[in-house]
Amino acid sequence: HTTSVCLDCGAGYFLHNGQCTVKCPVGTYPDSKASLCQACHYSCKRCEGSNNDQCTLCYPDATLVNSLCIPSILLEDLNTTLWYQRVLNILYIHLFILLVVTLYYGWKHKSVLLDWMRSRRGGRGREVGVTRLRYSKQRRDELVLSEKI
Repeated sequence: HTTSVCLDCGAGYFLHNGQCTVKCPVGTYPDSKASLCQACHYSCKRCEGSNNDQCTLCYPDATLVNSLCIPSILLEDLNTTLWYQRVLNILYIHLFILLVVTLYYGWKHKSVLLDWMRSRRGGRGREVGVTRLRYSKQRRDELVLSEKI
């Protein structure tokens, strides 16, 4: 009993395990340049090339997403992570808008804010050691410091 083994295949055929075939089996893809059935990436059941981003069909424990076979358990975690990321992005956008509005209001209405702050401190502004300078007519070329504002 002899078995023939192919070393090369004609046009339109692909070599796989010593046999010439028209269609490559599951887990392989046809490499037209080499006339061979090449192995798919281990995560793909069917593919168009050797990279993991060239899958066309996945095993039952994975889901095909953008030509990638992603294990179902990881897909759940990935979806949860993406959801959290979207919520955080929306929160950051709202905080930024609130900051801009607050800064704009503060700049536009700074006298209103200062009056409000003074009213909360008993009618006096915050004392930080600021003094009023006045020129003395009696002593020329001399500035006299007066009481705190």
